[in-house]
Amino acid sequence: MVSDEQKSLVFHRLGFSYSQTGDAVSGLEWYSKQIELNRRDRFHAHCLFNRGGKYLNEMKYAAALADYNQAQMIYTDPKDLADCFWQCAAVCRALGFHEMERAELQKGVRLITDPKEIQDYYFDRLKELNDLRQSGSSGGVAVDSKRKSESLPLCNLSVAGVSDYLRSIAPAYAAYIQSFADNGINGAALCKLTDSELVDLLGVSNKLHRIRLLSDIKSARSASRSGTGTGTGAGMCSLRIEWRMF
Repeated sequence: MVSDEQKSLVFHRLGFSYSQTGDAVSGLEWYSKQIELNRRDRFHAHCLFNRGGKYLNEMKYAAALADYNQAQMIYTDPKDLADCFWQCAAVCRALGFHEMERAELQKGVRLITDPKEIQDYYFDRLKELNDLRQSGSSGGVAVDSKRKSESLPLCNLSVAGVSDYLRSIAPAYAAYIQSFADNGINGAALCKLTDSELVDLLGVSNKLHRIRLLSDIKSARSASRSGTGTGTGAGMCSLRIEWRMF
């Protein structure tokens, strides 16, 4: 009889091996099989981390963030945790949410003891983000005054329309309807919200919910963001995915 511990190791190694040979489909399949065992050990965290990397490469950002967040709850080694924060920052960068990216990077900085690694992988990017902030970037969704919000359906909603929009996403989002309505958030205001405002002013503490809302806002304003050169692709961050074998 094969124990769950043996299955865990075998599934992890198969996922890693297939990933290294370029068979992403099989790699995801075996990582998922190991994760389903729910052993919550370091191999489990490794599989979550590796599967998150696959999702990031496939631009499945919500799934990647969910896996990285779960891995953070299992890892105890500071280096492993720092790399999870780095990859969460990569997701935020890919989506153009720079304030969220900055917050994830700062969490990682507090865990890294190697000065060179901090300089190479954290401070350089943090400096870029600070430059963006000083140049007038909102750190979340850029506001282009040249584009009128009336031409954008999402940005043209009434306060009641925003309530309907929140309700239409998923039942869990109905919890925010009252705070949005109390603050008079119509479509025009919605399209100017930043990550920090969603948390501090409207109580959207769930990171995945903020990712979804900011993604919708970004889509509504995608035309006004084209050619801004803010580097919203995964870029430098996604290059530092470290597949975990042991």
